[in-house]
Amino acid sequence: MCILVQLLLAATLQAPAEGEALWQAGKRLEALDAMAAELTVRPEDRVLRLRLVERELELSRFQGALAHARPLGPAGRGAIGRALYFLGRYAEALEYLSRDQADEVLLAVESLRALGRIAEADSLLPRVRGLWGSEHPAYRLLKGRKLLREGDGPGAALEFEAVLARAPLEAEAHFGLGRALLASGKRAAALAQLERHRRLMPLLDRLDFARHGLALAPGGPANQAALGDALRALLDFDMRLKQTGLPGEARAAYARAFAGARGADLVPIALRAARFEVEVLDRPDLGLALLEEALLRHEAVRLRVRAADLCGTLAEYARARAHLETALHARPSDQSIQQRLAELNRAKEVK
Repeated sequence: MCILVQLLLAATLQAPAEGEALWQAGKRLEALDAMAAELTVRPEDRVLRLRLVERELELSRFQGALAHARPLGPAGRGAIGRALYFLGRYAEALEYLSRDQADEVLLAVESLRALGRIAEADSLLPRVRGLWGSEHPAYRLLKGRKLLREGDGPGAALEFEAVLARAPLEAEAHFGLGRALLASGKRAAALAQLERHRRLMPLLDRLDFARHGLALAPGGPANQAALGDALRALLDFDMRLKQTGLPGEARAAYARAFAGARGADLVPIALRAARFEVEVLDRPDLGLALLEEALLRHEAVRLRVRAADLCGTLAEYARARAHLETALHARPSDQSIQQRLAELNRAKEVK
């Protein structure tokens, strides 16, 4: 075998692994480029093509997914339909979206709605119920939408409330509930609900932006912290969300950010993660442990002062004084640190 053929074969065999390795390493856009380059060498490789299309859809690269899915024939119909839908090409999307696939039938309903073909969209409700179940939020949202159009405000309100009981961040259910209450003659409650929807929307946009950034660069501590912040903002908006999986998701995001941060970048992330433990989870002990772990990795006055504050909350006065003395050694003229130390030294608990 000549050397040129050997080199070409080696590149052919390594590129998919390289693309997947880049993906797993969090270098998502580089991974797509590597997979696309390999596909030009092996256009008949359906496994590689399918993987590339799935990755492109995941990163909202819909034009690329559409182009790469077309040669797949029947196996690519679902991907083509999804790409066309998210590109806003609804009439074309309807030609590809299956009415027998749970996720695709919902996109078909939304495509018909966007085209103003409401009766056709409503005709798919039995199919949605069959695929998702009569209690699923996806079906009950569509049912509530239909009841509201028909003028049944109370019935629609019940459906939207059922959706929010299981999917409390479903924006359309919040808005639909406001309109349903208005249609039911409950003006004050309706206006309060619509105002709640108005305040919620920018928080959901922030969450979507954070998740999109994380999809592009999952290894970045700043992106992980941004996700934690977005989830924290939602919890502050409605503490009832503490009963959902959001606190765990936020805590995990902060933990990943904390683990990946280095040097001075660790300081703001550690402070935000500790604040989450204290203010949302009511665990000052865990917040303090996190700050002290951060101090082992990077010395910072801000971390010392905050750790001292938490020590005071936990009645660990000697421990608080040790943190403040270390901070004062770094900033001997800092009056706020001097004041904190003076207050500790006056406290009867300090020996």
